[in-house]
Amino acid sequence: PIRPDEIPEELNPGHYRTLDELPYPAWEHFDLDPRQEKTRFIPGYFVHSSLALSAEALSARRRMDVIAERGCAGRCRFCDHARLGGDFLHESEWDFYGDFQKEGRIQPFVRFQSPEYVVDMITYILIHFKIDFIAFMDETMLLNRPRTLRILELLEERDLIGTFKWGCLARAENVDLELLGKMKQADCTYISFGFESSDQGQLDYLEKGNTVAQQQTAFRSCIDTGINPITSYIIGYPDEDMQSLYNTARFWVVNGIQCAPFFLTP
Repeated sequence: PIRPDEIPEELNPGHYRTLDELPYPAWEHFDLDPRQEKTRFIPGYFVHSSLALSAEALSARRRMDVIAERGCAGRCRFCDHARLGGDFLHESEWDFYGDFQKEGRIQPFVRFQSPEYVVDMITYILIHFKIDFIAFMDETMLLNRPRTLRILELLEERDLIGTFKWGCLARAENVDLELLGKMKQADCTYISFGFESSDQGQLDYLEKGNTVAQQQTAFRSCIDTGINPITSYIIGYPDEDMQSLYNTARFWVVNGIQCAPFFLTP
């Protein structure tokens, strides 16, 4: 594999950067609050703040969405997010180097903004936009455990806990009771898991990288901690059969999960 410092000069345009060098999104150009024009009423971004993912998310009135990573460490066969990390880049201490590599792919697979950048950005939007909820849209926010713990530490150090609620996405193998307990103390209200299937044969076929047992542990641990677990599923895989569908449905019944699965489409 080609390392960043081995990229030929003619292929290095000089504009690649670490994610910490990016400016904040230009929120001031959003239509955040409702406003009346001569011919129509524009509802604004905050009107759509409510999310049916936890009680706190459902009651949100000024929600902001945050993305602080690029790419994904997974290699799920139905998804292309692993291709979004970018190849030509400076290395950061928070970038994640996977333990696998596809032909022609340059590591790292995931680039993260630093904990300091993330908490500085949160502070900015709290002050300027008076938000009450943040939805972290990163596919694998909890993948880099030291980074997650540092974010939680900074929230506490800067006395931000209690000023907003939040939720995030995660993979089943990246959660445990200790981490979830710290997240709950920092006002995390939900975690959304892309389980995709609860049949081990299908998980192996999809190259999800986790097991039904890990799904069960993650789901139960969230409930025990007081964080609402959200699960999403896909049905209609090419080699799916009634047994694999039954195994997934049984997981729903055993755990009291109510969900409408996505259908696999191009």
